[in-house]
Amino acid sequence: MVALMITIIAFFGVAIINVFTYISVDLGSIFPVLNVSFVIVFIMMSILFFKVVKLSGGFRNRIDLSAAYSKLSNPERLMVSAGGIYVAICFFINMFYMSDGGTGIYEGQYAILDKGLFRRFITEEMFHKYQLIEIRMITATFMLMGLIAIVGYYHMNFVNNDEWRE
Repeated sequence: MVALMITIIAFFGVAIINVFTYISVDLGSIFPVLNVSFVIVFIMMSILFFKVVKLSGGFRNRIDLSAAYSKLSNPERLMVSAGGIYVAICFFINMFYMSDGGTGIYEGQYAILDKGLFRRFITEEMFHKYQLIEIRMITATFMLMGLIAIVGYYHMNFVNNDEWRE
């Protein structure tokens, strides 16, 4: 129950950061404590993954995530699928903006860098726009991880299914 509540709080922290990127506000830099949400979501997702591995018999056996997905109810599947679709759309739309590389500082000026190699200089306005796009892509991924963790914890703890009980 505690893991579920922590994951829900962290998920909403990441979701809030994601939503605010659409109105050009980087809440992560304004309230750095929100960045802790990324770490919490990652830890909770990892704990859930290892619980699923333990229930499936360990790493020696094949871990069948499609079997775990098929055990979810229709609303749970819908939520996870919608999260996956949002992440895919977010990545595909924003990949056009970021096709040259990511943002960085090169010789004291804002620039686009591809794997650390200079591509071109950009304005400060474009630098902040690209940073918001990068944040949006990262938070979308962590939102999907958080959603999977929330559904997984809920299903393991509250759905009447003895195979998933702790």
